[in-house]
Amino acid sequence: MTEQVKIGEEHYELLGRHARRVGMSRAEMCRRSIDLYTTVISQPSFWRAVQKLNGRKLVDVIVALLKLWVEGKVALEGDPE
Repeated sequence: MTEQVKIGEEHYELLGRHARRVGMSRAEMCRRSIDLYTTVISQPSFWRAVQKLNGRKLVDVIVALLKLWVEGKVALEGDPE
């Protein structure tokens, strides 16, 4: 069974603001966030961290990671900043 992940309006707006700040379209920013997600979930350290969630949902972790990226605390390779 898979859990559908939906980005809330607040997170969509965060992506839009970050996209404008770095001169990117919101669509490109969304694609990059998906790239970040797929890169991170392929790392064994990510899954070790997930095992320590203490009942939190995986979607909460993904949203938190997305917020860190938007705030500039996590960088993607090739980020324009």
